[in-house]
Amino acid sequence: ADKDPYGALAFGRISKEDGDNYRGIQIPTFEEVLNFTRDNDFLIDLDTKLPSSSHLYSDVYFETILNETLESGINLTKVMIFTSNAEWIDLIKQKNATDILLGMDMRSNPSLEEFKMSEYNYTIIKTGDEYSNELYRSFYLNNIPVMVYTIDSIERFSQLWCLGTSFVMTNEVHTFNDLKNPIWYLNIEIYIVLWSIIYIATLSSLLIVKFVLLKKRKE
Repeated sequence: ADKDPYGALAFGRISKEDGDNYRGIQIPTFEEVLNFTRDNDFLIDLDTKLPSSSHLYSDVYFETILNETLESGINLTKVMIFTSNAEWIDLIKQKNATDILLGMDMRSNPSLEEFKMSEYNYTIIKTGDEYSNELYRSFYLNNIPVMVYTIDSIERFSQLWCLGTSFVMTNEVHTFNDLKNPIWYLNIEIYIVLWSIIYIATLSSLLIVKFVLLKKRKE
């Protein structure tokens, strides 16, 4: 609250009153996060950062993280790990934790073909919104889930939603939380009715104009 490291207060994402209320609250432990995720049936993205080589648990870091995840009893299909680290991936296989959603490293931004040809059994992609709308749609049509970060615009969120994107990461959870449908979204029935009305109105206007012109010519 004092240092505002992510600019949440400066940009108004958190009010000063909320900032004061957060003061002194401790960051939850990994165990607490896992338990909270499990109990609320949420998804969790394990965005792990390697400790320095001098760290006490440097050599067993991945194994420690994975063991604690497995011991928590969390539904592994709710756990996402985006990595191209062979050690991490091999450990997941060794622990028979293949239900984990293994994601292709977000820095690679693979094409559809590259994703399918990967040597690892990836099931999801993470990107910093660096794909074209056409490619997002292609991933959706090929049943490949995509997570896009960091989306704070309701307009872009709605567009990605319509394109079939599975997940977004955002700083504006409170803004998106009550959104039941994409903005400006029309279901197929309303879409057909709307265009039918436009078609009929346009056709009627043309017929009226034609009738008026013909009448003037006769006069």
